[in-house]
Amino acid sequence: MFSRKGFFKTSMAEIAYDAEFSVGSLYQFFASKDAIYVALMEEKFEEYLALVQGEVNAAKGVLEKVDALIATKVRFFEKHRSFFRIYATEWGGSECSVKGALGEKISARREDYLALITSTLSAGI
Repeated sequence: MFSRKGFFKTSMAEIAYDAEFSVGSLYQFFASKDAIYVALMEEKFEEYLALVQGEVNAAKGVLEKVDALIATKVRFFEKHRSFFRIYATEWGGSECSVKGALGEKISARREDYLALITSTLSAGI
């Protein structure tokens, strides 16, 4: 829903309908639309980061690590196009992003991801 309509145009009622929950039931699990968004972003980004780290760490040489970094990202985003649209909005400079809502946890994990990219590419250089 966030991928199709964007964060600001998605309502709790629409999320509840798509999830086959009542709005009241949804509020039992999440305090707000922001909380749902942050939970989804954290979960999917953790999955992505774990996959990339595993593939890069398993690669033997520097060129294989660089290849693993790029190939894993491409495969993951091809498989998870909806997440890619949200990811690109969040870190692509869009004025419609809700970066502030993402919190410290995902920001720290993104720093881990950027450090992995930096170290992998620096070793390749």
